[in-house]
Amino acid sequence: MLRRVSAKHLTLAFVLAFGLLAFIEPAMAFNTNAGTEFQSLLDRVVGWVTGVPGIIAAIAFGLIGVFRAFQTGQMLWFFAGILVAIVILLIPTIAQGLGYVF
Repeated sequence: MLRRVSAKHLTLAFVLAFGLLAFIEPAMAFNTNAGTEFQSLLDRVVGWVTGVPGIIAAIAFGLIGVFRAFQTGQMLWFFAGILVAIVILLIPTIAQGLGYVF
């Protein structure tokens, strides 16, 4: 069950987030790495998604959607499972089309 967040805690969260942003932003503005600092991580994740772990995850999400559709009788679960499976397999293509913006 969700609890209400007090205004004091919400204000503290915003102040901390703004402080973190104010601390990080100047370092990002003067960054001269030409965007290659995360290239090895990106290559690893793309390899996982296009390799066996990505295929296993796509099949698992597809099967979970099918089983959940039969369990509840709602076809939305079936389509959602299949859609997530397709999106998992297409993530590298989508990211490449965006020019690895993220």
